[in-house]
Amino acid sequence: MSLRSASAVLDRLDLRSTSARRAVITAVLSRSQPVTARELVARLARRGIGRATVFRTLDLLVRAGVLSRIHGIEGGERCFHYTRCAPEHHHHLVCRACGKVEEIDARRLDARLDSVARGHGFRALSHAVEIQGLCQDCH
Repeated sequence: MSLRSASAVLDRLDLRSTSARRAVITAVLSRSQPVTARELVARLARRGIGRATVFRTLDLLVRAGVLSRIHGIEGGERCFHYTRCAPEHHHHLVCRACGKVEEIDARRLDARLDSVARGHGFRALSHAVEIQGLCQDCH
């Protein structure tokens, strides 16, 4: 992702376009796989961007719907992985051993979850599903 694209994301969200925010957006959205906050902090510290700025920007982008926050594992410890929000609704498979995250299409599950919510007189606005286990390489 280019800096111009990162600036466009911030403009679309009506957020101030700072060099730190552009760097965080570019670092996450240019990756094909989710990235941990720890990885981002280490990478962006070399550019003088502080830990608190990285975390604040990640939280801001999750709340704005630009990024997804996924529970994961890194080095045996629980952590969050961040990735771009796919244009279509999806869910995640998360390997507890290696931390690999895979997106899955679960439309039938979505329909069932909506039905369960309606059955309880509840109007669901959104939901997130993460299936944690072991990937093919780890089991």
